[in-house]
Amino acid sequence: MNSFLHIISVYKSDTSWVNKLTAPYIFYYKTNCEHPKNHPYTNINICGAETNILKYIIDFYENLPDICVFTHPYNIKWTHPGNLYDNINNLYMNSETLGDFGPIHKDCPRYQAQDKVYYNLMKESGFYDKNLKAYFGEMPDKYSLGKISTSQFFVRKNTIRRLPKKFYLDLYNWLINNSIPNTLYLHDNPFNEFWTSRYMEWSWHFIFTTPLINC
Repeated sequence: MNSFLHIISVYKSDTSWVNKLTAPYIFYYKTNCEHPKNHPYTNINICGAETNILKYIIDFYENLPDICVFTHPYNIKWTHPGNLYDNINNLYMNSETLGDFGPIHKDCPRYQAQDKVYYNLMKESGFYDKNLKAYFGEMPDKYSLGKISTSQFFVRKNTIRRLPKKFYLDLYNWLINNSIPNTLYLHDNPFNEFWTSRYMEWSWHFIFTTPLINC
């Protein structure tokens, strides 16, 4: 498990498909509080899987596996072709050939149109300027174009750790402190969880592939 770990974000879903995984995995639970039963793989239920990813990175920053694979708990969904377990098993089988960061399958969807990303809301919220600007400079015009459009991806330990732990902690705290609770299905405010979780989804590819400034 030190070389490859599949981290599955779970709230309320059928996860019986994990019996077909050959890759090592853990469940990372979303609850109404940090439930001691599942410690340390638990997190408060704000911003869907995005804060789970950040909290896992923060909690295990000094002891990450060589390859982390972060996914949702759904075996069949538009976010990936075919069965999720087949995608993960294939990654595991070919883990030695994987790059620094990428989708769980080459045919996972990407942002192919700029109008799919609501930059105006992200700018209005201050998400980029507060959390990313100091590391990457001004936000590019084509911030997410062509990049992976979901929060399902693999990333290597060294790619995560090219950024300091503080970077992920600041992102996590921003999401927890600024997101309006119980708004994962509301769209009327840039601080609704629906949007703040999207800001992270739009940003993972950028975070892990963009050169850092002053480095």
